[in-house]
Amino acid sequence: MHDHDLLMIPGPVELEPDILAILQEPLWAHYGDAWVRVYNDTSAFTQRIFQTQHDLFLMPGPGTLGVDACLSSAMPADGKALVLSNGFFGKRLEEMARAYTPNVQVIEVPWGQPLDLEQLQTAMRKSKPDLVAMVQCETSTTMLNAVEPVGKLCRERGALLMVDAISSLGAADLPVDEWGVDLCVASTQKALGCPPGLALVSVSARAWEAVEVAPARGWYQSLAVWRRYAKDWGHWFPHPVTQNSGLVRALQRSACKLLDEGLKCCFQRHLQLRDWLRAQVEGLGLQPLIPHEHASPSVTAFTLPSRRKAPDVVKALRERHGILIGGGLGALAEHVIRIGHMGPQARQPLLERVCDALEDVLG
Repeated sequence: MHDHDLLMIPGPVELEPDILAILQEPLWAHYGDAWVRVYNDTSAFTQRIFQTQHDLFLMPGPGTLGVDACLSSAMPADGKALVLSNGFFGKRLEEMARAYTPNVQVIEVPWGQPLDLEQLQTAMRKSKPDLVAMVQCETSTTMLNAVEPVGKLCRERGALLMVDAISSLGAADLPVDEWGVDLCVASTQKALGCPPGLALVSVSARAWEAVEVAPARGWYQSLAVWRRYAKDWGHWFPHPVTQNSGLVRALQRSACKLLDEGLKCCFQRHLQLRDWLRAQVEGLGLQPLIPHEHASPSVTAFTLPSRRKAPDVVKALRERHGILIGGGLGALAEHVIRIGHMGPQARQPLLERVCDALEDVLG
């Protein structure tokens, strides 16, 4: 075993030295003038990455907390939810939505296939859902789902759109306001290059209208509670709970770096390295699971030859080379490996190291 495995999984990612240095500094108090400046700056930088002018909250917890907060806060009593599902995390959205309403319709297609927008259009016309939920990057298959046409349909039909962008924000373009995303969730440990621990949630004006009339469900994940503290206590304590001050400061630094690079340049870097990785691994005899036109810029899945088992390949890479990649999920567990290339992972020297090690293991 190696002292430290190089994390090339679909998150969490390797941390760069300047982020680690912030995490090693003395702890800040999570209230007061100095803290409020840091918190507000970090929120503003993160809004620019979301490409939104609307409210954004930094909620201590995993990305799933943010999804739960959106569904629990915006779902009307006995509201109608429509979930788009083509992988493991789409299925999880369905399960989470059913916790808040019995009226959940699912448009499901086989894993690895794009969402059926014609079926969505028909379903929206017939059932008139209050909220549509989808995943932008379906990490289980590494497919990038099209958000823009779904947002257009939702605006036409008066439904809210909630997007799980946990594995895509910062690696794939997602202009939240322009594409009509009412509730968007991301997390720190993926393309934003920080440790796990903050759920990032943006909320549109249309979403607030729904939150105001929805039944109260819980307190910590209530977006209404978070807005109230931001408004009433924002001058010294802009959140309802003890904030993870070190992680917020790390996010401030990471978001600044991403914005200094420029969103377009950052997205292009991820696309270029995705394409480079696909070509290199195809040269080793493995096929990408997802066609190029639907492939995620943050993580890629490859199908192994029938004689190879994914758990064995993952284990050999870790034991012989100190590199940790992901295996498949569900029915893909035995046949698929997944390589992360988001945020700090999206650097050619790291991907070259992965490819060299994979060539050695595949022999």
